[in-house]
Amino acid sequence: MSRDYAPPGCKVYIGGLDRNTTKADVEHFFRDFGKISSIWVARNPPGFGFVTFEDPYDAKDACKELDRADLNGNRVTVEVSHGRGRGGGGGRGGGGGFGRGYGSRSRSRSRDRRDRRRRDRSYDRDRRRSDDRGRRRDDDDYDRRRRRRDDDEEDRDRDRRRRRDDDEDEKSRDVDDRKDDDRDDRDREEDKRDREYRDDRDDDKPDDREDRDDREEPRDDRE
Repeated sequence: MSRDYAPPGCKVYIGGLDRNTTKADVEHFFRDFGKISSIWVARNPPGFGFVTFEDPYDAKDACKELDRADLNGNRVTVEVSHGRGRGGGGGRGGGGGFGRGYGSRSRSRSRDRRDRRRRDRSYDRDRRRSDDRGRRRDDDDYDRRRRRRDDDEEDRDRDRRRRRDDDEDEKSRDVDDRKDDDRDDRDREEDKRDREYRDDRDDDKPDDREDRDDREEPRDDRE
């Protein structure tokens, strides 16, 4: 098998490369999409290259995910190549087989352009659907975060109201306790005054009897 030969749909064109991009850079760029059988990077003129996958589905996935992606500061073009490789004059989207006439090449280019337009439309639809799904996911995530924030705010409000009610209850209890203490103090003071008054009355009673006795004695003498 020639090194320029690739099964249909396995060769990927990558354009818009920086002139200093290496094969290792390209290999790292495509590393997540399947097993690569060959990489070729143009040097004269620079700016493009080809990557050959072993599986055409890997090549298709790489084109879908990496087209217009950034590589070494450049936004590159990635698409399936339908040419015959370097030896056959093929390239990004063209045909150009060996020994064919101009009309055959023109028809091949026309078919390739139609195929590319269909692929581009299909890819655009897939991208729009993916973007729509991404936007819906973003909207759903935003709604979930907003609901979570609202729930958290309600929880905080409930906690604040509970703490405020507890503080008011504690203040009310403190006021009631102070009132009870004041009432007890007044009652004790009144009891004390009552006891003192009774004691004073008890102390005055014997003196009154003695005075009465003294007043009565002279009366008996006169008689």
